[in-house]
Amino acid sequence: MKDLISGANKRLTNNAEATSFLTSSLKSQNSFDTEATKVVFSSELCTHQKQLSLHEYTKNVHEKHQDCLDLFDRYKSQVLRCENISTERASPDDCELNIKWEASWIPESSAWLYSLGEIIGWEIKQKSPDPFQVATFSYKNVFYVFQRAFETGVIGLPVTIVSGNTNVKLRCLLTDESKFEMGMYILESIDLIYEADRGLLQNRRVAQELASWLDVSRRPIGLDPLDWAALVRTRVISGVPGAGSLDIDPNAEGEGEIAFILFVLMCSAALLVFYEVFLF
Repeated sequence: MKDLISGANKRLTNNAEATSFLTSSLKSQNSFDTEATKVVFSSELCTHQKQLSLHEYTKNVHEKHQDCLDLFDRYKSQVLRCENISTERASPDDCELNIKWEASWIPESSAWLYSLGEIIGWEIKQKSPDPFQVATFSYKNVFYVFQRAFETGVIGLPVTIVSGNTNVKLRCLLTDESKFEMGMYILESIDLIYEADRGLLQNRRVAQELASWLDVSRRPIGLDPLDWAALVRTRVISGVPGAGSLDIDPNAEGEGEIAFILFVLMCSAALLVFYEVFLF
């Protein structure tokens, strides 16, 4: 089992790969037919899904991961840690694993800034917005971001990060036909949903990005898209200041005409550099 965990930490790059790799590794160590493996998945948003075959589950997970790669700009996911947390009393053919994972992507509204920074040649420093702070828009802050970029060659830009844990229990089961098969019980928890349930998620940009990601990557098989969207909206969006579809970030207090003029000058300078790069 130590070799299995070590191999997982070296090879896993996303949660989809985690399931298939662990299962194939266990198959090589045991005499079970993975085609007969039954999978039951649950999470904070979906307390129970119907029992699936391993093939159905892994196919669905890989398809959703590919959807994320296609729909989210510069989407990345990785397994940060894989631990064996089986108890000493567990059967040699049973095990319990805890997988810590992370997914990240560029917000759609910031994609052009990344392109601009790369064209100009700035070094891009990524920073995840504080999910516990109400999002506000500040002309001054935008101006200072570009001012520092022109002065230092470094620009700080936002990135969305979602992290969570997946608990995987593999159990050797005796069927009615007196045959052995493997059962896989998967329980997923997502950090930001935990915070949202407790009213701690306050940043509407983070909440909306999370909702979009959940819609693409976590909708259960067979569940109506509208029902899933309503569930996500209730659990993630409602209660977050300014998170309505027509809401915009409030301006920071104390900003007036001078801040707006600075913002216009900054935009003009950025556009000038942008066109110089293409014209010369």
